[in-house]
Amino acid sequence: MTDWYCHTCPVTGTDCGPWEDNSDIFKQIKSFHRGHLGFQIGEPNIEGLTEVEQTFTDFFNQNIHKWFHGLMYDQKGPTKTCLRRSVINEI
Repeated sequence: MTDWYCHTCPVTGTDCGPWEDNSDIFKQIKSFHRGHLGFQIGEPNIEGLTEVEQTFTDFFNQNIHKWFHGLMYDQKGPTKTCLRRSVINEI
């Protein structure tokens, strides 16, 4: 499974994705983006970030799921079915 992204999509004009290359609709998405240079594997790098901003962005992206589950745990309790037990045990 590989995630694909589109930087400055010709349809929306914004960044979009990810799409998994093993999904049912990926062939259609790939054929639509044929020839578009912004269609790529992996999340596009945001240009113009300083080293500190990039470090923060990477840290935030690595921990957002843990923080989200911690917030849901605090607000709704441990019986909420959308919570992953493995993340709750880390909190």
